[in-house]
Amino acid sequence: MKRWDVGHVMDFPVRPSEPVSSPTALGVAPLEVFANAFNYMALVESAQILRELTPDKAALGRMNRSGVIVTARGDEVYDFISRYFAPAKGIP
Repeated sequence: MKRWDVGHVMDFPVRPSEPVSSPTALGVAPLEVFANAFNYMALVESAQILRELTPDKAALGRMNRSGVIVTARGDEVYDFISRYFAPAKGIP
């Protein structure tokens, strides 16, 4: 992290992702799903759907990626919200 006069700048590694078909373990049909070598990332329709999401954690643990990031446009004060599920890493 670098310090600038106007604040902080964070420099994260780039992990290019490709569109893929939806993993069924989420319990909802995402609008889009992407994957890289580490994770799936699914976009769902709303923050409410994301908050109420109850994925099949056992099925998530059997997937060929270590985690699933689920994200949606934010409501109220946030631009977006996300949840991360990684049972294979001990993060249910």
